[in-house]
Amino acid sequence: LYRSKEYTTVSSLNAEIKQIIECPYKDIKVSGELSNYKISGNNMYATLKDCDSAVNIIVWSFVNRNTQQNMIDLSNGDNITVYGKITLYQKTGNYNITAHKIERTGVGNLYQEYETKKPARL
Repeated sequence: LYRSKEYTTVSSLNAEIKQIIECPYKDIKVSGELSNYKISGNNMYATLKDCDSAVNIIVWSFVNRNTQQNMIDLSNGDNITVYGKITLYQKTGNYNITAHKIERTGVGNLYQEYETKKPARL
């Protein structure tokens, strides 16, 4: 069912989309392969992907949460499971998974495939 609706600004459109997508996705669990992994300040930014799609993930205060008792050693190519919620950055209209927990579950298939196709170094 198609409904036409007029928005006066991009901000008002993104504000409504934010409400629509964040509400039903407040408690999600998603598995995939880690790439573009980086720490900036205390926060972790990365991409979670499979063979067909990708989504950005953010962990606020990752360095503070990743204490000695709860240490998780992550690298690009790891298979991980992310627990969190969908958030939309209203300024750009991009959505992310804001994670509160990450579990490493092994090495990703995409990374293994990449490594086998990579030419040997001399």
